[in-house]
Amino acid sequence: ERVYLSGCDFRNANLLGVWFLDCDLMHANFSGAKLGSNSFHGSCLSGAVGFSQPQRAYVLSSGGSFRRGRKQREKI
Repeated sequence: ERVYLSGCDFRNANLLGVWFLDCDLMHANFSGAKLGSNSFHGSCLSGAVGFSQPQRAYVLSSGGSFRRGRKQREKI
């Protein structure tokens, strides 16, 4: 919770069940990462890369935002 993980390399990581609560995940690399049962509530993923369209939709539905600043409703 509230962890600064900007620029982290999560390539091919098993992130099943990990909760990212109010985290800074800007510019992180998620290429090949396994997602499921996650929460991205309040987390900023601006500039994060490696998400497929379904994964991006999943992150948004799990509370994450790909925009900087105040969390706003985003198009998938």
